[in-house]
Amino acid sequence: MMLKGIEIEDKEINILPLSESEIESMLQTLDNSREFERNKLLVLVLLYAGLDRDEVQNIKVTDIDFSKPSITIEDREIPIPSSLSDRIKQYLNDRKIQGVDSDYLFCCKYGNAYDKFAESNVNAVIKNTVKQMDIANERKKQIKVSSFKESLIKRLFQVGFHIEEIVYLTGLSLASREKYISLEDIGNRVNLN
Repeated sequence: MMLKGIEIEDKEINILPLSESEIESMLQTLDNSREFERNKLLVLVLLYAGLDRDEVQNIKVTDIDFSKPSITIEDREIPIPSSLSDRIKQYLNDRKIQGVDSDYLFCCKYGNAYDKFAESNVNAVIKNTVKQMDIANERKKQIKVSSFKESLIKRLFQVGFHIEEIVYLTGLSLASREKYISLEDIGNRVNLN
């Protein structure tokens, strides 16, 4: 790519965001799963907040502010739609009725106590859901937990969010920006080409 006579190496980006039909298929597939309420909520939080696996598994109930509504991850306050906030409230209510006591939003019973979801649990929810979806096998291999963050970053950029806003909302480092948003994308957006 050329910017005013300066050649800048631009790495090819092959990240395909999750399509609307893939998201819909995933959510429908989750309706028929064991622990569908928790697993569907996990996918929705990944979709709306673009979190990494360790971030989503470490969300504590106290990290959720229902009045704003938002989720605090480290030093970032991530706004969430009120519909997602309402769904989280309902999920926590249902958990309380079932006697599930955990500080973590996403938890499992280990022995006699509830604790946060393990990495393998988060991976398994996504892997098992994708496995059941009616999409090409090659695409199934591409969809992982990180796909949600990648998709959110690309969508936020496409709808006009500034890179600084995307960095704040998703925890993206500027050094890894090129993995998600190419210099050509940026140049096209600011009409440098």
